[in-house]
Amino acid sequence: LEQRAGELQKAAGERDKLKKERDGLERNLSSTKESMAAMEKKYKQYFDKAKEVIKALEAKQASPAEMLQLQRKLEVKEKQADTLEGKFSKQKAEYDRELHLVCSAWYHQCSQAQRVLGQSRMHFPAVGASAPGISFLARQRQVSQQRQLSSSHVYSAGSDPS
Repeated sequence: LEQRAGELQKAAGERDKLKKERDGLERNLSSTKESMAAMEKKYKQYFDKAKEVIKALEAKQASPAEMLQLQRKLEVKEKQADTLEGKFSKQKAEYDRELHLVCSAWYHQCSQAQRVLGQSRMHFPAVGASAPGISFLARQRQVSQQRQLSSSHVYSAGSDPS
């Protein structure tokens, strides 16, 4: 009898264990069903939205007459773009030509001024040059001597009280 009672207790323990396991599996199954229902609802919404987008795109498709009109407008715009590009290239070429002319004029003007300056130095040598064949170094010595003489006159004039 005791043996039978032990077996019954063991069987009751296993039954409780299996019952708990079954309850856990049922809860897991119900949560899985709920998540699948939520996913199905979510994907159904996506599918409905996709249908709406497709219908909207089909409604927006242009008719052949509209397509021809749009192609004509595109051709007109392309012609205008080509015209503007041509005008731009002409204006750029004109700008480059004018810039070249301005630079050439400045170069010639500077060259002429340099020539005139050189000729004036040949005709009118530096101050203190007594002879046209005198060297540059000799001219510099003469200029420095004249400066010394003029500064000594200034000092002597400034120190004289009379």
